[in-house]
Amino acid sequence: MVFKKLTIRRMPPVTRKYARLLNELDSVITRGQHLVEEVRRLEMESKALYNRKQGEVEKEIHAGGAIEFAVGPDMRD
Repeated sequence: MVFKKLTIRRMPPVTRKYARLLNELDSVITRGQHLVEEVRRLEMESKALYNRKQGEVEKEIHAGGAIEFAVGPDMRD
């Protein structure tokens, strides 16, 4: 937090609003930084899953079998 609550109380009204805005901005930036780590982890897991699925497709193609997960079960006639 940039400004403590007690400090904000002692400020004039316009300065108080500006200080609260800065506190909120600081909070949003911090949450965004934490979110970057989560998105990075999810992206890595997504790429790993995609590569694993691609490997399964390659094995089925070489084995001469049908590709089961290319068309989901809810999309079949």
